[in-house]
Amino acid sequence: MLTTIKSIKVTYNPINVTDTFTNCDLVTGQVTLEVAKDCQIDDLLIKFKGKAEVRWTERHGKQTVVYHSKEKYFSLKHHLDNRHNGTNSGGTT
Repeated sequence: MLTTIKSIKVTYNPINVTDTFTNCDLVTGQVTLEVAKDCQIDDLLIKFKGKAEVRWTERHGKQTVVYHSKEKYFSLKHHLDNRHNGTNSGGTT
């Protein structure tokens, strides 16, 4: 199957001019799978993860202090299962 996949593209719809998101923002977008030839896909699993990482430095006199933090917002798996005749396609769980 991997040789059949031509490209996978994930795009999201920006919600502001800075193209950034914060906690509790709704993220929408599209996953596009392009195949090189006709094939049958019985099941496609897509995993979405939302997390944030930040790191910055500040100088205090001769000393430099490094600050950093990580936050995990979500981790979702979604099956696009052809056995349901496409009724689950494009939805979210």
